[in-house]
Amino acid sequence: MSDDELEQIKAKKLAEMMKKQQELTNLYETGVIELNSSNFEQTISSESPTLVDFWAEWCGPCRQCSQCLQERQENSKKLDLQD
Repeated sequence: MSDDELEQIKAKKLAEMMKKQQELTNLYETGVIELNSSNFEQTISSESPTLVDFWAEWCGPCRQCSQCLQERQENSKKLDLQD
């Protein structure tokens, strides 16, 4: 492999990593993100505080908690949690 090929691979990988980081930053700014197998570990291991709500659509108490969490999320938009 030539140096040019290696540089192209490095540039492509860096661009992919930066794009993924920007996507995560955009998600965090929304306040609520849907976790899945591709982002769960990275999300819960970040330095940012994370509240994970495990729920099921058929679960009555889960649905009640969901309303509280939505209100909390709406109220948190009014706060600057970055400082």
